[in-house]
Amino acid sequence: MQPFTADPTFWDYIRATMHFFAARMSRHYGLIHGDRGEFESAVRAYGQAIQSNPAMARAYLERGILYWRELAEPKRALADLNVALQLKPNWPDALFSRAMAHLAGGDYPSAIGDLAAYLTTGDHTWHAEATKQLKLMQAL
Repeated sequence: MQPFTADPTFWDYIRATMHFFAARMSRHYGLIHGDRGEFESAVRAYGQAIQSNPAMARAYLERGILYWRELAEPKRALADLNVALQLKPNWPDALFSRAMAHLAGGDYPSAIGDLAAYLTTGDHTWHAEATKQLKLMQAL
């Protein structure tokens, strides 16, 4: 998938932002209530945000996380996380999340590669968890 390169209009940006925050609310309610329907609603809303602004890397990231973590769909997660990384190369959050999606899908070599790349970014948000997961996979 080629990322969208044209600039969104002002109204596209506003629409995308509204759908993005609606997706976050649905995901939040899904987490609070354990409701898969809310997660699916969030996926649709993230999709509407992306349709309005295909360059919205954060929407691809958050939908990708939702796919691998809440919906156990790592292949769909990887598609979104790859686009997020095309839009924002070496983005630490996307690298770590893609590593976790690879791990969820059983692709340990790719997970190891992404975790190693994450650790070189200098980001410390997930540093301890990335180091732990990397050591566990390297021990296999």
